[in-house]
Amino acid sequence: MEIIIAGNSSFAYYCLEKLCRKGFPVAKVIVPDKNIYRSADSVDFSGLAGEFGLELIKITGADRDIRVIETDVLINLEWPDILRLPVKSRIARIGSNLAGQFSGGFLVDIAAEMYNGNTTAEVQLILEQDLADYEGTKKIAFEPPYFTVLGDTKIEINPFDDIRSGKTKAAVGYYRLLEDFLRKLDKTGNIPSRLEKELTFKKVKAERIIDWGKGAMFLHNMVRAYTHPGPGSYTWHDDKKMIIWRGHYFDLLENAYAEIDPGTIVDVIEELGVVVKTGHGLFLVTRIQPLGSPELPAWVWASERHVVSNEKFEIYLNNKQAIDVK
Repeated sequence: MEIIIAGNSSFAYYCLEKLCRKGFPVAKVIVPDKNIYRSADSVDFSGLAGEFGLELIKITGADRDIRVIETDVLINLEWPDILRLPVKSRIARIGSNLAGQFSGGFLVDIAAEMYNGNTTAEVQLILEQDLADYEGTKKIAFEPPYFTVLGDTKIEINPFDDIRSGKTKAAVGYYRLLEDFLRKLDKTGNIPSRLEKELTFKKVKAERIIDWGKGAMFLHNMVRAYTHPGPGSYTWHDDKKMIIWRGHYFDLLENAYAEIDPGTIVDVIEELGVVVKTGHGLFLVTRIQPLGSPELPAWVWASERHVVSNEKFEIYLNNKQAIDVK
């Protein structure tokens, strides 16, 4: 039996490395060319491919139209409408319900769960149909018969998780499902039992601009959902765009700050961060990046720029709604 892995994320890398080290017959790795699909979570597979003698194939637009690859099992760890693979699987084409983090203005998967403040997320092993069976379709419907759920598990999202740790938990849970499936897979093509379950696909329309009028817990969830390898949440200070990469709720009690406007910096704490008043409670900014400058600990940024209490982070720039400039 021959296995091909497709994908370019840390999630795909984790699964590939585990399969190779456990002796599964992985022969090729397919990654998308940057001109087709750009991702902040892209990983270099060349070292791993060299270590295990795998053929590394980069898919370009021309390759998709010309070269068709056949294999026994394709493990496609990119969403099908992102990476349309020229691969025909003889036994099974396996995917997942993990589409990424941030796509077209939406937070998806684990990021969506974090943004919504949920404490669990579902991970599913999916049986996909080959795209050759859907020639001429412009958009894939994320439902049967294209997808069938083969297995599922849940992961915990705790208050200390950010998107990277959440995706790592998802990769660990997914790999367990994948290994169990491959060990049960009959070489004659008999697929293990399928679950009578709907595909789970979480998606939420979310704004990257920080609204300091929201509560500290809401902002905690927002910042950790958008942080690396995502695009980050942002605000303004002194007419300069600021990306907030990390922070967390600091105090959910109003205490002496109840009458202070949201967005007001109430304290700068050395070695810790910048404390900001929100619509409910206080939020501690720990990592910040002025647009065009390096990312810094928030307290270092405040010290270098002599930021003091009562200065404000703003939602709007020059009284006009700001345009999201990446």
